[in-house]
Amino acid sequence: MMDEKIKNSSELEFAVFCIENVAAKLGVDAERVYQAFTEQSDILNGYIVPEYEVRHTQSLEYIVDDLLDVMKERGGSMILYHGSFLEIARPDLVHSRPNVDFGRGFYVTPLYEQAAKWCGKFKRRGKNGVISRKRFNRL
Repeated sequence: MMDEKIKNSSELEFAVFCIENVAAKLGVDAERVYQAFTEQSDILNGYIVPEYEVRHTQSLEYIVDDLLDVMKERGGSMILYHGSFLEIARPDLVHSRPNVDFGRGFYVTPLYEQAAKWCGKFKRRGKNGVISRKRFNRL
């Protein structure tokens, strides 16, 4: 693929569309996806922009799934954080609480500062706060 820069508002809108929808699918901030597409890989100017004419006619689901596959191939990974009172080697939904903000689950954030805030409640209870850091490559 050629390395191409965005040339017009249609390509810009499509690039934003791709970034925002991949972020929504992954449940992360769009800025993290932008960084993955530009700083950690060449996906934006080496894939999205050069393939605009073909890709913008595809369905939302196809575009997002295709970009997730490209991220895997090109190393467009993201760092996600989890704040707790212990190191989490592997998420375990059995021990998650059912009555939290969005229901039972393993909550992560692309923002280190947010994970540090999550640790604050444990520190107030006299426990150590521990931030687990994981590189996220796939769903």
